[in-house]
Amino acid sequence: MVVAGSAGGVGVVVYVLAGISLRAAAASVLVIGGVVAAVTLGALPGPGRRAAVMRIRQGAIAGLIATVTYDSVRIALASRLGIAPFEVWAVFGELLVGESAPRPMVLAAGTAYHVANGLGFAIAFSVLVKRPTWWKGLVFALALEAAMALLYPSWLRIQQLAEFYTVSLAGHLAYGSVLGAAVARMRRSRAARVNP
Repeated sequence: MVVAGSAGGVGVVVYVLAGISLRAAAASVLVIGGVVAAVTLGALPGPGRRAAVMRIRQGAIAGLIATVTYDSVRIALASRLGIAPFEVWAVFGELLVGESAPRPMVLAAGTAYHVANGLGFAIAFSVLVKRPTWWKGLVFALALEAAMALLYPSWLRIQQLAEFYTVSLAGHLAYGSVLGAAVARMRRSRAARVNP
């Protein structure tokens, strides 16, 4: 479940470091992770399987909220700093559907990839962290930020590094704290319903 959730991020790392196509790298990790997740879920007894599925669901919901927050923070900062933080979506799209694909298809593929990463990382967090809090989400997002900060500037030949780091860090801080808080709230709410 964790591997499948991280497929997009791992795919970028493999693409940048090893030169394997993003499409092949992300798909391979997704398939392997999906098989491992299916086997793991299938081996769990009924209550354990239901708990795992609930964590996946909570991660997906929290991930959607956290990803919207991440992008909102980046939009607000980027407009003040005069940069375009979403250009990387077109890069992802071209790597997935090809440079010659129509622009709307490239942007749709890149946007879908971005959202899938936001949801996938959130699912991984929800599955991995037994007792989530906003600050554990923050620590998780700082690890994502560190990976991005190490890879993106040289890969994308980013010239405005101070602006890039400012927007990226602020977005990840927002993503992580919202992710951790949302998963924690859903867990508390579920516990209150189950054990009134």
